[in-house]
Amino acid sequence: MILSFDATPHAETMTSLRLAAAGLQETLDALDEEVRALRGQWSGAAQAAYDDAHRQWAGPMSRLRAALEEATDAARSAGDRLSQTEGDVTALWA
Repeated sequence: MILSFDATPHAETMTSLRLAAAGLQETLDALDEEVRALRGQWSGAAQAAYDDAHRQWAGPMSRLRAALEEATDAARSAGDRLSQTEGDVTALWA
């Protein structure tokens, strides 16, 4: 039986997850900043329509970002456990 953990693809996956979460947040922040400047020019139905649309997507986007961050944490923890297990098994057979 061979037990092996290649940390390189694991690290690449973690980096991709971190970049995705950060990119999502940066995009949302940029959109919010642009809209804040424009929102002052809107009134009545236009302002209410934007506020409604914003509520509909802001929550899910926040949850998506949180899920990406949780996935990154889980991947880090799994990698740590796999590395430790590989070391423990190698030590048993040494």
